[in-house]
Amino acid sequence: MFLVVKKKWLIALVCALLVVMIVAITTGVSVTSAVATKRLIPVYSVERSDNKVALTFDCAWGADKTKLIMDEIEKNDYKCTFFVTGFWVDANKDLVKEINERGHQVANHSENHLHLGRQILKR
Repeated sequence: MFLVVKKKWLIALVCALLVVMIVAITTGVSVTSAVATKRLIPVYSVERSDNKVALTFDCAWGADKTKLIMDEIEKNDYKCTFFVTGFWVDANKDLVKEINERGHQVANHSENHLHLGRQILKR
């Protein structure tokens, strides 16, 4: 049984995926590890000699779970960093103060969570 596809780009995409899968299988290279080495964001992890993990949360939408997150993290005497956007801070000023007072870090996550890479490229 054959499938008739009229979109040439779809056929090209499927062929490209098949080639990638065949190369990955025959060379023994994991597709995920090959992709993971070419990340677009500068830092995903940092090599350390000790066993530490950084817990971070992006605050660019609702705040209804923020206190629960802090409560659960603090049960194990951990702290984390909340990356807040400017509009989230404007809507949750008391919560931002509480995050700080409870010993967590507050960090900048831009004013409005735009796709910064796209914005920079437009300039």
